[in-house]
Amino acid sequence: MDLTTEYPVPVDTTADVPASIHGWTRLWNGAYEIADTILSPDARVTFGGLTVGARADALRGPTEIAALIRDFRSTRPGLVYSEVEVRAGAGFAVVVWNAGSPDLHRGGIDTFSFDGDGRIRSVRSVTGERGWPRASIGA
Repeated sequence: MDLTTEYPVPVDTTADVPASIHGWTRLWNGAYEIADTILSPDARVTFGGLTVGARADALRGPTEIAALIRDFRSTRPGLVYSEVEVRAGAGFAVVVWNAGSPDLHRGGIDTFSFDGDGRIRSVRSVTGERGWPRASIGA
């Protein structure tokens, strides 16, 4: 599945989307080297599901979060994340996203808060059982 064809461009519905949001998607696509740039030193991520959730609850900071993502991706070769819709306001953002590979297609929603430098301070992430169609944007 080619998500760049099916979901070619993220939709930013506000002008003030922190660059770290798009960096979060890049991090999940394997750009581990940017973790220090986009995540605050005390960053944390909380997952709604049990698969990764229990391990992630104890993690803090770019190094530990990047290691979690690297381990997660190591068992899912070819997985590609894409942004479907991005909304942001003062100190927060919400991203609707898809993840796909030849044998998997899921969607989810992440909520974010930021530090004073625009780096991600916290993420809450919930994964659904299917991907988001483009037609859902703005609906």
